[in-house]
Amino acid sequence: MKSINKLAGVFAPLIFCLSFTLQGILREDYDPVKMYISALSIGKYGWIQIVNFILFGILLFIFSVSLLRDAKKSNTTMTGPILLIICSVCFFLSGPFVMDPIGTVSSNITIHGTIHGLLGGIAFLLMPIICFVFYYFMKNESNLKKFRNWTLIFGIVISLTLLLFTFATKIESLNKVLSDFQGFLQRLVLMPYMLWVCLYAFKLYSRPIKSYDSNKIPENLKNY
Repeated sequence: MKSINKLAGVFAPLIFCLSFTLQGILREDYDPVKMYISALSIGKYGWIQIVNFILFGILLFIFSVSLLRDAKKSNTTMTGPILLIICSVCFFLSGPFVMDPIGTVSSNITIHGTIHGLLGGIAFLLMPIICFVFYYFMKNESNLKKFRNWTLIFGIVISLTLLLFTFATKIESLNKVLSDFQGFLQRLVLMPYMLWVCLYAFKLYSRPIKSYDSNKIPENLKNY
């Protein structure tokens, strides 16, 4: 029987991305090109994105734990699943620890806004690392050979977009030029990662289950 926990990894990014995309379209006070996804947590309907963060964190956690259990059973490395668990916790906590409004002066920055920023920084830093870790340890899995190559591509794309996003937000000269595109740049990092999680989870879920050859079963066990 296929593990339903793997489906959590399929639906987590789909629900998360669909939710913040629809919110970005429907909310008149929000510009998805200019504003961060987390900015949806602010305002009258902010609770929707807060729940979205929490739900995504829970589903990704369920998927990650299932990978950790698989790693223990097969006596393989647990590094990848552990990193995914940390990432899921960061997304989960990003819900209740709401970001401060864009442009908040340093003297008015809140504790929950600071925590949100730290959680986001950790999660985004882990995204390419997770891809590269899984790429390395997929070398021993022949049924994931093709997807392993795609994992490397995803890792490179996420790394490059993360560098661009970081430079655009941290370097003052670039920030002035790209300040109206920060939401778009953030999505350039996030969307490939979400796609990788979804595809990887679906790949694991749809993987055929090994069946036993009755001819190889000892005679004394065939009647049981």
